[in-house]
Amino acid sequence: MAKSKATAPVESNDPPSSGEDEVEEVPPPPASTQAKSDEDKKARFEKKYKTSTRTNEKVLELQQAAWRSTTYDHFEPPRIVIVDGEVKYVFDCKTNPSAKPLTRARWDDSTSNLVRHVHACEKDKKPPPGQKAIDAFAQGTTYNPAKFRYKLAIWVARRHCPYAIVQDPEFLELLQMLNSKVEVPHPTTVSRDVREIFAIARTSIGKLLQVCSKLSSPPGCI
Repeated sequence: MAKSKATAPVESNDPPSSGEDEVEEVPPPPASTQAKSDEDKKARFEKKYKTSTRTNEKVLELQQAAWRSTTYDHFEPPRIVIVDGEVKYVFDCKTNPSAKPLTRARWDDSTSNLVRHVHACEKDKKPPPGQKAIDAFAQGTTYNPAKFRYKLAIWVARRHCPYAIVQDPEFLELLQMLNSKVEVPHPTTVSRDVREIFAIARTSIGKLLQVCSKLSSPPGCI
């Protein structure tokens, strides 16, 4: 009768259990027999995160450390609730706190509902086409930063105002009352703008005078 050969024990290279922060890797069942039921997902989740020996807060902490989707950034840290003995997470929107919270079983890793909310939320934030122009008209303003800067330099030069006037608190308050998005340049910038406008105007006027001189001179005196 042939004797069976003894099998040598196989040494494991796996590190010893680290305890509280350890997350057990649970391989999925073969594709041919892979179960897709909620019960199976829940069982695998409970085994992976050792929910029987960890607090709900610790389980959530470990989950959050594994989340990679930027979708979660749109929401406040999830709140833990227990409904009919089932631990669930409640996600509150940061952008619109009054929006209906989204609730998800903690073992469910799907983000489809969260993504749909983010898309809807971002769509609501964007004004409809033409709304920006309508709002500006309704407020009685056609503010343009470049045009405002030019007009400010012309006003300071013509009225002999000190450049520092653009930093006067009451003056700034008046401007912001008319348009909260107004961009007031620094006095040094206004001074430079005045010089540039003067240089451009002097060149243009010089060319204009040359043309006028030629037109007004008698024939043969040009």
